[in-house]
Amino acid sequence: MDQAGPQATLALLEGMAGIGKSHLLAHMAEGARWRDWQVASAAASDIGSAIEGALGALLTPLQREQIRLQMPDIWWRRLTAIFPAPGAGLPYEDSGPEPERYRETILRLIEAITAYAPLLLILDDMHAARDSDLALLPQIAALTTGHPLLAVVSYRSSVRDEPERWRALQRLDTLAAGRRLVLNPLTQAQCADLLEQTLGRWSASAVEQLVRFTGGHPLFLRETLDLLLDRDALQRGADGSWGFEPQALDAEHLSDAIQAISARVQRLDATDMALIATAAVHDEALAPEQLAGITGHPTTTVIEQAQKLTRRHLLQASAAGYSCAHALIGQAVRELIGAQARQNGTRGSSRPSAASPRSAPSGAAYTPWPPSSGMPRCRCWPRPVQRPVSVPTTAPRCARSTRRLRPWPAAR
Repeated sequence: MDQAGPQATLALLEGMAGIGKSHLLAHMAEGARWRDWQVASAAASDIGSAIEGALGALLTPLQREQIRLQMPDIWWRRLTAIFPAPGAGLPYEDSGPEPERYRETILRLIEAITAYAPLLLILDDMHAARDSDLALLPQIAALTTGHPLLAVVSYRSSVRDEPERWRALQRLDTLAAGRRLVLNPLTQAQCADLLEQTLGRWSASAVEQLVRFTGGHPLFLRETLDLLLDRDALQRGADGSWGFEPQALDAEHLSDAIQAISARVQRLDATDMALIATAAVHDEALAPEQLAGITGHPTTTVIEQAQKLTRRHLLQASAAGYSCAHALIGQAVRELIGAQARQNGTRGSSRPSAASPRSAPSGAAYTPWPPSSGMPRCRCWPRPVQRPVSVPTTAPRCARSTRRLRPWPAAR
């Protein structure tokens, strides 16, 4: 941020999943706010544009009025078509090349935002970004703004296995002019410091075994530690240092953080599982009232459960509500739901039935948890089909009638 000037500055952040990219970006955002920078942050997903999500969060009513005063009317109308104000009605429609007009509108918006204060634009998980977002990043990096603009783009190292997407990120590397940081696994000394900050002093043999088991991966290390805590496998030595029996980890067939998370989640009871599954399926922060409405539990019970899962580092609390503590936790829970659904779909007769995905519409007419598991049903999950519905191939002939038709019953 100290090196940012009128010419936009681009920085890249690379690392494997769970290495700490999002945690580092959160600290960067805190420092920028302390310096009176504007912070626009969003993570790429399948729902929409990460750039739109980041900039749209800055468009408060006061910000809109400031932008409207300095932006020509035609561009303001195009801007409101992309970011309509609440209750603004139908968006403005115009003719012309849509992609070019869209990109130019986003660039003019960034220029207008940086006319009053510096801007830190954080785009996380851009390995999953839309192609339109990746195509817009070089133009953002070439902007000249009134106040400093720093754009930070993070992505997973696994994107190197996708040739087309990796070529797009390599073009950004040229524009970043060497401002690329690669996060590597922790060393044994760093792992020892992290463990000491968590529970206190550890024995050298325990630290060595944990580093060998997790490879120094921070999230994998923490999930393994939480798993040992859940299973009461930790012991204090005569000198007060923490340790555990060597076979405590040898019995676990875990190769990454996803499997460690799955092993912890599978130990939850049905009520806690329903809550974390709801958070994982929605993949966004949900208020306690929303969680209560979905799971069918009282709000007070939901808050107690959510706080317990927060202490176990499975959920995190924010102003918007509760969500999964990490993207990999949501991924692990969704994989468990999918595995359970496939297991239920193949259990019993191999002949297609009314409750199987082959005979159900959209292939999703079964609940991912069996009724015997005690999992309460959620409205966000597909419901099982009780019996097949036969649809007539020919419509019956209707007789003329002068009688007034009655309203169709709501229950039907």
